[in-house]
Amino acid sequence: MNKKQIIAKLRAILNRADVDSDGVINRKKSSQHEDEMEVLLEHVSLLVTDLRFDVAATRKELFQVRCLLEE
Repeated sequence: MNKKQIIAKLRAILNRADVDSDGVINRKKSSQHEDEMEVLLEHVSLLVTDLRFDVAATRKELFQVRCLLEE
């Protein structure tokens, strides 16, 4: 896989995640990033962190519901 294909794959992954987005997400290169791939990798990292948070919250909610149903 070359760099262009990697960037396209990262964009495809992030575009699927943008469905739940409330607004336009800016993924343009800034002075803090060396290239476009670095920006996309940072966004994928944020996406993974957000998904892990959602999973933890869902588990807590399901545990609370189970406790209520067992009472």
